[in-house]
Amino acid sequence: MSFLRKLNRLYSLFSSRQFIPGQVVQTLQSSLYTTVSSNSNNIPGDGSLPQITEGGQFCSLNFTPKVSGSSVLIIFQANGDEYLNPTNTIYAGIFKSTQNDVIFGRSHEMTNNLGTLAVWSGVFLYEHNEPVGVPFTFSMRVGITAGTAYQNRGTGYHTSAIYGASEGMWFTVQEIAP
Repeated sequence: MSFLRKLNRLYSLFSSRQFIPGQVVQTLQSSLYTTVSSNSNNIPGDGSLPQITEGGQFCSLNFTPKVSGSSVLIIFQANGDEYLNPTNTIYAGIFKSTQNDVIFGRSHEMTNNLGTLAVWSGVFLYEHNEPVGVPFTFSMRVGITAGTAYQNRGTGYHTSAIYGASEGMWFTVQEIAP
């Protein structure tokens, strides 16, 4: 088969599709880089899944699927610290407005009473089943088991964003064609 015939065959395979399988359809990003925030909103450290009503919301973005059957790649970085309470755990999770349970999260247990900065990341592929064109919201919520957590600051009593806020909180959502 000639090169031109192969090219025409490939073209006919993909001409009816708007996107090539695995292609990034859209990319959205939400961030909180410069704000130093405190958060006393509790996420219990028990055996239950964190709920969308727990913790404090720090970043969110509206998402509308464009391609039927697509997947969603979510990449996030969160940070937090607390001071003078070594028994706390800080938790960050990604939630979807159409369900109560967290869809993905990470936690960090505080280990000393001198202030511990926790920076943690997560990457996961989320299979959604929303119809094309129906919007919903992804949000990042952060909470602590007790006391107060601080986001986007250095350990202890620092009041400025850590490393010029280069360690700020953010998450990215990419829709991937099936």
